[in-house]
Amino acid sequence: MFPIQFDGVRFMFVRSRPAVTRLSVFAFGMWLVFVSTDVWGDTVTLNPSRDNTLFETTGGPETSAGAGVWLFTGRTGGLGGGIIRRSLFAFDLNAQIPPGSTIDSVSFTLVQLDAAPGFSSAEIGVHRTLADWGEGTSSAGGGSGAPATPGDATWTLGFFPDATTAWATPGGDYDAVALSTINVVAAPFGSSTWSSTPEFVAVVQEWLDDPSTNYGLLLRHLNESTLQTSVKWASSEDPFSTPVLVVEFTPPAGNDFIRGDCNTDGELQVSDPVYGLNALFLTGIPLECDDACDVNDDGAVDIADMVYLLEYLFVAGAPPTAPFPSCSFDPTADTIECAISAFCP
Repeated sequence: MFPIQFDGVRFMFVRSRPAVTRLSVFAFGMWLVFVSTDVWGDTVTLNPSRDNTLFETTGGPETSAGAGVWLFTGRTGGLGGGIIRRSLFAFDLNAQIPPGSTIDSVSFTLVQLDAAPGFSSAEIGVHRTLADWGEGTSSAGGGSGAPATPGDATWTLGFFPDATTAWATPGGDYDAVALSTINVVAAPFGSSTWSSTPEFVAVVQEWLDDPSTNYGLLLRHLNESTLQTSVKWASSEDPFSTPVLVVEFTPPAGNDFIRGDCNTDGELQVSDPVYGLNALFLTGIPLECDDACDVNDDGAVDIADMVYLLEYLFVAGAPPTAPFPSCSFDPTADTIECAISAFCP
């Protein structure tokens, strides 16, 4: 016999014949719990982790729009000083796309809130940003920005007021060749989408493979010499029209699993802790997916995982950690992995 007791509940495992294990459960009115699972897809829609506007300065104080609901690109008219504005966007890919995935396509969409009077159209490009930058608490009520706050990106600095973070070139460091371009017209409350290109896909793939290269995107008018070409966009602070980066990808084979599904049958039920305990203490047969049986996601499969899972199933304990309840990848780095994913869609 192999007894386990927790919270006054005693589990008794009895080995009676080779390769046969029986489970007797006491003090429960119901002994089986089934948990449905979601399907892991191959498309993610990402909102910016931060965004900001770079407002050209002409000797005055640095301005920004880190916490504002508006972002700006283009050049103001004469009454606005004829200043240039560019928008910055950053996205956290690695929290939602499994490492080793192949990026298939990328698109970027903004909602236009307004445009300068008389504005007809302009070619606008999305570029790769080449240096880090920040988002402070400044909130611009207009196209000239608000006084920069600590951590804000400004026309001259990546992180105001730290002089060591000065852009190599005022106005932001970015790749001069646009990843994707479109012709934008005045269409308040309409959306603009920069579609996928091989260059766009290659950059996002590099971000995924090496997150240290991910400084996000910079949006700018390709012709910034013409006055009165301002376009106002909704920022990530706008709950109704936040910018989105849509990434389609092919996940690596064998990475997806359902946390807690120790026996890899696509369901979470009492047979899973039985299977795990059997592997740990009776048969010693290696698990097909260690990640699935590492219920508390501490990088090891042990008795604590089985207790965790039994508590969840029978005494309203905490649910298994991510990716439960989805069939997905392990969001934390560890040395254990899943050898198969045949039970995932």
